[in-house]
Amino acid sequence: MAGYSAFVAKVREFEDADMERAEAIKQAVKYCRDHDILKEFMEKNSSEVFNMLLSEWNWDDALAVSREEGIEVGVEITARNALAEGFPLELIHDITGLDIETITRLQPGV
Repeated sequence: MAGYSAFVAKVREFEDADMERAEAIKQAVKYCRDHDILKEFMEKNSSEVFNMLLSEWNWDDALAVSREEGIEVGVEITARNALAEGFPLELIHDITGLDIETITRLQPGV
């Protein structure tokens, strides 16, 4: 995960330096290969990475997905804490919006 974060940070850094997105991605791929960050992956998949990021990547969408994942993790932590405190499943459902089956799977030992 740290390698991916470093790659994304480099793309942003290059874009912040007024580089076009395509060039920023190329330079970030080159930087990662040269600095042994995801080197093997970049050597094998650099064209796929470039094409995917250039054609489909949208920073706003990525941030929205990241926020949504964070919210989901927070809801699960809330449910686990409520289970640990002995709250009834229905109350946990009302609080978190999780379905009973999901809450049941979050119980320790299940």
